[in-house]
Amino acid sequence: MVTRAAAADIAALTDLWQAVFGDTPEEIAPFFQHVFPQSVGFCVRVDSSLGGMVFCVPCDVVRGEATFRCGYLYALGVREDLRGQKLGRTLADAVRRYAEEEKLAAVLTLPAEPSLFAYYADLGYQPWSWATECSFGAQAGGVTEISPQDYLSLRRTYLDNIGAAYLAPSEGVAALHRFFAWDGGCCAVGGGLVTELCGSAKGAPAVAEKLGVPRLSAIRCGSGYPFVAALPLQDDFPTDGLFSFGMQ
Repeated sequence: MVTRAAAADIAALTDLWQAVFGDTPEEIAPFFQHVFPQSVGFCVRVDSSLGGMVFCVPCDVVRGEATFRCGYLYALGVREDLRGQKLGRTLADAVRRYAEEEKLAAVLTLPAEPSLFAYYADLGYQPWSWATECSFGAQAGGVTEISPQDYLSLRRTYLDNIGAAYLAPSEGVAALHRFFAWDGGCCAVGGGLVTELCGSAKGAPAVAEKLGVPRLSAIRCGSGYPFVAALPLQDDFPTDGLFSFGMQ
């Protein structure tokens, strides 16, 4: 039976998240603090216990003056002893029905590994964003840590100049990151030091230095391997775009 996730389910959802993804309670807690209150979650209950979960996180895709209200399918997970029973499909279908009821333009998701693109293709998703990875060694230099609001404004300036469709994250998602800017570029640093990088990359080594890490991995979107899949629900939804600001 699929039900909506409620605040009373957070303890059980945290236990399931740990079992499925291996994260610690400390790593999981910021999601339930900042993102869950803005999201819609679905649970599969089997014999009155929690067997699977998924969340639909609100997000927008922007292209020029047009804004498309979308959902981001996140943390789709099923208890190990219940896999092979199509419970993941049941949860993904619940997200789709919700998105259709809410008249969302699309549902986006970032598959955890390349093999999952085939799984999502079977559910109607198609590659929407492509990416390449790069790495920067730590090096001292002038960067400034900025607020989420300042970052999102600066980011929009860079991405509007490209002319492509791109993801505009919710405030809850933005709260899970730190933000840095330098002359000609900016970045968002999330979990695992996987970043979004806009404009020039010249400040990235200084960000690594500021964070006290030897190297900093970065995601550059726009070419390379498939990165994000989308389930379009409206005919005018852009066929491809930029998505690097996600929960990693």
